[in-house]
Amino acid sequence: TCPTSYVSGADGTAVGFDGNDLLRSFDPITLPSTDRTIALWFNTTCDDCGLFTSVQGEFPTLAQHDQDIFLDGGKVCVSFLTGANSRELRCSVGDGYADGQWHQLVHTLGANGNHLYVDGALAVSSPTTATAFTTADGLLIGYSPAAATPYLTGSLDDVVVYDGAMSAEVAPTLYRQWQPAPFTQGATPLSGTWAYTVPLDIEGYYQIDVRATDTLGNQNDTRGDWPQFRGPIDTKAPTFEVSVAYSGSGTAAQTIFSGTAHDANLTTTDYAFVCDLANANLRYETDPVEFSFTNQPNDQLTAISATCTQNGFQTSQVSLRACDAFGHCAAAVPPQTVAYVGTRDNRLKPNGTLPNGIERTVLSDPANREMLIERPGQLVTDIAVDETNGKLYWGEMGTGGYSQPAAIWRANLDGSNPEEIITGLSAYAPEALQIALDTAGNKLYWTQGYQLWWANLDGSLPQVIYAIPDDPGYIGGNRDYHQIGDVAVDSENGRVILSERRIRFDRPVPGINIFNHSLIVATQLNGTAPEFVAGVGAGCTYANFYQNVGYGVGAGEDPILCVDDTG
Repeated sequence: TCPTSYVSGADGTAVGFDGNDLLRSFDPITLPSTDRTIALWFNTTCDDCGLFTSVQGEFPTLAQHDQDIFLDGGKVCVSFLTGANSRELRCSVGDGYADGQWHQLVHTLGANGNHLYVDGALAVSSPTTATAFTTADGLLIGYSPAAATPYLTGSLDDVVVYDGAMSAEVAPTLYRQWQPAPFTQGATPLSGTWAYTVPLDIEGYYQIDVRATDTLGNQNDTRGDWPQFRGPIDTKAPTFEVSVAYSGSGTAAQTIFSGTAHDANLTTTDYAFVCDLANANLRYETDPVEFSFTNQPNDQLTAISATCTQNGFQTSQVSLRACDAFGHCAAAVPPQTVAYVGTRDNRLKPNGTLPNGIERTVLSDPANREMLIERPGQLVTDIAVDETNGKLYWGEMGTGGYSQPAAIWRANLDGSNPEEIITGLSAYAPEALQIALDTAGNKLYWTQGYQLWWANLDGSLPQVIYAIPDDPGYIGGNRDYHQIGDVAVDSENGRVILSERRIRFDRPVPGINIFNHSLIVATQLNGTAPEFVAGVGAGCTYANFYQNVGYGVGAGEDPILCVDDTG
């Protein structure tokens, strides 16, 4: 069957899908591998349905698919090829988009990376700039092979593919275009009024176009004839940068406070901070957009910056408060250096041994420790903190002999609401289960033997993204003896850094000398393009367990036994 046209849409009419139909292109269509934007509105109650895909082949016989957009557990997800057999999958943290309401998504892929916006806000991103899929010849709308339920049950509206990757400033504006404004009939059939509530958290000088349609569907599409509003709009409270630094010790200890408040229409009224306003730096600017419309300078207070020093270390929390000229007020506190510590048989507290678990302390007062999470019978193997979403993650394994059951958990930062999100793991020692977070990309990473895994931050959609390769000098590859020892996310450079222990057998006679090589490897955030950072060449480190040479680590005396740059 065909989708149903002229159903109620986000803007006018839309297309309805019944879970067994789709729209497809009959003429060849090739999406560029980079520098493109896909935008669409969707309305569904299906948690796991497909929305959009680029394909090679004639449906239903598809040779390949790419640039998939779909829902998974109510999250909005995008998936695209990064290699012959590898895909990058990114999903929103929010999972409430299968609620029977209209939502807009905008997916951009280009020189500035991979970005998914939902309802005008950035939902997830990564540094990947292009897909590896270059043989597309068609599009399917209302369908995605990557979804658990490929066909959509719901509606789509305003599906558009734009040439070029939209910037972070432009992409969210698509969500605000052509919003419905309730109309109230006036005293005569030819009169009436409309009203529209401006969205929160925007500020600046804006133009609002007004377009009307009569009961017969007639409307004026001549943009120059539309009524327009031009002027400042500010529904956003001030934003802040607040920090605390420490110097000295004892009687020479000092605390340095720094804070800046930003807003397009800032005011000094109700400003409050530990640093006096009299010594603050006040910055005045003219909005460049306003100047382009009016050609008149109109300097507004846009920033208040202050720095001061107090004797002694900070012992209580301070805050910076500011308001704008329209009565929007907000406050912020400086981040404190907090340590989360995995403990075992801790006797530092006064009442004997505490259970294994996780404690929290402020480093300015490290003696004041608080037990957040108790895990009797378990060893905490690693800890990671997600400040953005207010979550604490940890790996744990059972106490006992070799190879214990293991899992990954998360809780709120205060230890409440603990939940097991990755199950069925095993670890021979704490160093065998290490974790890391990419909060911007909504990804949790963990090590499992010779493999690196990732999943969404809630543990959904787990998959292997990297594995130590087979040892070419040993029959069977010897993978089970390899080990990824640690993992760290380098968000600034878009990399994952791994430490590896590779067991290498002496060649050309395998099995006589066994060498344990320590390597540092870097990959893209999606596990592709691995490269050696350290541990290759004549300076590599090894331990010869068979002859007990090197005592665990030492210079690679025989470079032939070291892993070369090709693995």
